Amino acid sequence: MSKKNETLSNDNKSTAEQKENQNLLFSSINYKLMILSLALILIGYVVMIGGNNDTPGGKFPYEEIYSAQRIIISPIIILSGFGIAIYAILKSKK
Repeated sequence: MSKKNETLSNDNKSTAEQKENQNLLFSSINYKLMILSLALILIGYVVMIGGNNDTPGGKFPYEEIYSAQRIIISPIIILSGFGIAIYAILKSKK
């Protein structure tokens, strides 16, 4: 009898876990992908900020402003973050 009760309690636990998972809008992998995308977007903006602008005489630092880091690399990181976010939202729960 105790074995039957154990199997019944295990079955009840698995159905309770299934009901809990059904209540969530996304699966755990979707949420992890969304967190990853948010991190990539934030990293992209931090990379775009770059260094500080301490130029004597008030000269406009073209080399710093229009560097490859700010113009090419940072937008690629940000757009990849948005792409992963879109994928995480559209990925179906199995």
